[in-house]
Amino acid sequence: MDSGKKEELDECTCGAIYLVGTLKRTGEFMSAGIVATQMIIIFLFMIIGYVLTQKGKFSQTTASDMSFLIINICCPAMMLSGVLTDQSITPQHLIQMGIVVVLAYAFLILFAILIGSLLRVKKDQRKHYKLMTVFGNIGFIGYPVINAVIGSGGMPYAALFNLGFNLLVFTYGIIVLNQNTEGEKQKLQWKKLINVGTISGVVAILALIFKPTVPTAVLNCLDYLGSIMTFMTVAIIGHTLAFIPLKQVFREKRIYLFVLLRSVLVPIAVGFVMKQFVHDETMINVTMLLMAMPVANMPLMLAQQAGQETETLTKGIVLSTTLSIITITLVTTVVTLL
Repeated sequence: MDSGKKEELDECTCGAIYLVGTLKRTGEFMSAGIVATQMIIIFLFMIIGYVLTQKGKFSQTTASDMSFLIINICCPAMMLSGVLTDQSITPQHLIQMGIVVVLAYAFLILFAILIGSLLRVKKDQRKHYKLMTVFGNIGFIGYPVINAVIGSGGMPYAALFNLGFNLLVFTYGIIVLNQNTEGEKQKLQWKKLINVGTISGVVAILALIFKPTVPTAVLNCLDYLGSIMTFMTVAIIGHTLAFIPLKQVFREKRIYLFVLLRSVLVPIAVGFVMKQFVHDETMINVTMLLMAMPVANMPLMLAQQAGQETETLTKGIVLSTTLSIITITLVTTVVTLL
C-alpha cells in the first residue's frame, strides 16, 4: 500500500492495513504465519467495533449505513480492483475454478444432509444446520480475508464462489427453509438473483475474458474503496457482538462441534483432495480459505423474512465468526503441511 493511502486511513487501523499491503507487495504466498497475522488484525478490528459500540460511538444507524456501503460499493470495488489489476488468469483457469465451485457446493449440500444426524440435531432445527453448512460468509468476510492473505490474484476465484452463493441462496436456501414449515411458505426469489453481488461477479469474469484497458484513475479509485472494506466489515461484526448475550451463545455445545466439522475438518479435507488433482496453488488456497469461512448472514435474513425461529442461526453466526480467528489459522496451518 502506498504512503498516500496510509495517510487517509484512521489512526487506529493504518498500521495493520499497511502490514497487509506490505505482505502483498513482497509477493509472499499464503502460509500459516501470514494467515495468523491477518486473523489477529481482524480480531483487533472486531474489538475496536465492540468497544466503540459499548462507548456509544458506533450506533445501529451507522452500522446500517456502513453495511450498505460495503455491500453495494466497497465489496464490488475490491473484487473489480483485484480483477482489473491482475489479469494473469486465463479462461482455462476460470473454467477449472468453475468446476471446483460446482463440486464444492455439491459436496456441501450432500454434507448438509448428514450433519443433522451426525450432531443429533432436533428435527425442527436440521434445516437451519443445513443452511449453516452450505452458506459461508464469502462476500462480507471472505473477500477481505482473500484480499489480505492472498492478494488480488485470488479475487477472480472468490468472485466465482460468490456467484455460486448468490445463485443458491435464493433457490436452494428457500427450498430448505420451506421444509417442515406449516402455513405460508416462501416462494423462490428468482428476481433477487439479480443483485449487486451477482452483477459485479459477472462483470469481473467478463473483464478477465476480454481484458479491457481501464484508466489509472478508475483503478486507483476502486483500490481506495476496496482498501477500507476490511476494517468496516469486521468492525460491524464487533458492533453486532456488543448486543448479544455471549454467555448464552458460548454454552451451545452442539455448535462447537458444528464449527469443528464445518470450519476445520471440511476445509482440510477439501484442501487435501485438491492437492492431489489441482496444481494451481492460488486456486487451492482460495478454495480452502472460503470453505473455512464462518456462517453467512443471508440464511438468518431469509428466516426472519419468513417469520421462522432464528435463535439457532444467530448462535451459529456469532460463534463461528468469533472462532474463525482460530479456525482459519488452524486450517491454514494443517493444509500447508500436507
